[in-house]
Amino acid sequence: MLSSTDLHAAVSAMAGHLEPDGLLLVEPWFQPDDWVDGRVVAESANSADLAVARVSHSARSGTISTFERHCTVGGRTGVESWVDVHQMALWTLDEYSEAFTNAGLQMRHDPVGPTGRGLLIGQASN
Repeated sequence: MLSSTDLHAAVSAMAGHLEPDGLLLVEPWFQPDDWVDGRVVAESANSADLAVARVSHSARSGTISTFERHCTVGGRTGVESWVDVHQMALWTLDEYSEAFTNAGLQMRHDPVGPTGRGLLIGQASN
């Protein structure tokens, strides 16, 4: 979701599946002030038959975050590498709230949520 139109369409589509008084739970991506531009993280694990390594880098252009991951997996049959690049907009709570409201939901915000990025809780009207 790189545009406001995308955000509103996604929330509206999810809200359309709710029963009256149903709940929509959304774990948001990072908010603009929480994104760390230029962060580099390396992770690896290995066993007797398998080795896995991943290096990631974060970047930002305006309100668009880019998360680039370089992955390498080696095993008995060889080594494979690939790169994943993900782009996502950095939405504020007000922008999320507007999308939820436009979809007919009342939104509450749990600032911690399951991973520390928060949880958006939208309730459908009855």
